Amino acid sequence: MTTPLANSLRDALVQRARAQWIALGVDAVGAAESSVVDPEALIALTAEIGEADARLRNTSTDWCVAYGRFVNGTRLRQVVAEIGVSEGAIGEYASTVASAGGPSWRQVGRAREGYRYRGKARLEDLEGLPRLLLRLRAISVSTRGPMSSASSWPDRTAASASPTWRGARASRSGMLP
Repeated sequence: MTTPLANSLRDALVQRARAQWIALGVDAVGAAESSVVDPEALIALTAEIGEADARLRNTSTDWCVAYGRFVNGTRLRQVVAEIGVSEGAIGEYASTVASAGGPSWRQVGRAREGYRYRGKARLEDLEGLPRLLLRLRAISVSTRGPMSSASSWPDRTAASASPTWRGARASRSGMLP
């Protein structure tokens, strides 16, 4: 039996997670988070509280299937261990993402029965503070290496700083549907 305090805390966590998922492009009703969103921590939280809001769990899974390439699987495992997410919860969430065509984050579990991808997430751009970590990862994914020219910023423009910056800008639009 849960207490009113536990219910209130759970509801607050669900609302917080919903605001962050909305900021990342999940189709849900509510206000979007205005600060930086940590996708690995958000996935870990959503896996743990998913039973409290099945619609949020499913739409966030849609986002992970479509845009999970921005998620660092190693960091996700570290965050899961740090905050103590149950292996069953994260295993089910990650297995559902992988079985629906998303990335495999090497979590052991059984995919959620009845889930089907509905495309309830749209990440049209990487602009804005909530998507800062995604934007930085898009640069990293597109270059597959360190941004050695970052030390010259702002002396040189981003467009001419190096192939790293040009590649990131060019691939940014190609990475998104």
